[in-house]
Amino acid sequence: MNWKVGDWCLFEFALHTIKEMEGNKITSVSDGNFQTGGCDLSDRVFPLTIRNKRISDTFEYYSGKFHEIHHVTLNFPDIHNYLVEKWCKAMNSKEDDTVADGEIASIINRVGRFYDEFIEKIRCLETMEVDGVRLFRQK
Repeated sequence: MNWKVGDWCLFEFALHTIKEMEGNKITSVSDGNFQTGGCDLSDRVFPLTIRNKRISDTFEYYSGKFHEIHHVTLNFPDIHNYLVEKWCKAMNSKEDDTVADGEIASIINRVGRFYDEFIEKIRCLETMEVDGVRLFRQK
């Protein structure tokens, strides 16, 4: 795609505008509140289309669900990177988003299973006891 400063785009599953470019490299994007910069963000920038927005909304939903957990020691950077990696894979898929059992659906189902397993492990940790003493405070 031939990007230019001011174009609307999706960056890490959220709506952004391109703020700076160096040649064909996107070096800065903003969501209106925060600006993110780097040598080349182009691999995480996708056109704003209905298909891409629908995929992004799903990943943004899961991202929000992880942040609702409120465990301060969770590895949010790696969790976010995992979601971005899967999001990029879904966004790079050539299929139409209406395919119910295709690559995009498979990726989203995998993220859902990751979330479910994650929650199950958190619940196990929260109820762990040693010699009758709970290791974690109840919420």
